[in-house]
Amino acid sequence: GVGKTTISSSLAVTLASDYTSDTKVLIVSTDPAHSLGDALDVDLKTETGRGRPIQMTDPLTMGKLYAMEVDTDAALEKF
Repeated sequence: GVGKTTISSSLAVTLASDYTSDTKVLIVSTDPAHSLGDALDVDLKTETGRGRPIQMTDPLTMGKLYAMEVDTDAALEKF
């Protein structure tokens, strides 16, 4: 790859960790490799997160970062 997930997850963490702002950040990946969870060091494939964003609870982003991985095959089947 060329670093799309690395750059986008880094940008999301940077935006969410701005302590001068209350802005919430949502990052969504449609990559079949599901590498966003790896980049953020969190399991986005759990039952609780399936189909909806998971709130990151780390002290850096202070609960302002939400992430999810979309299963494109399952979404296409529903469509």
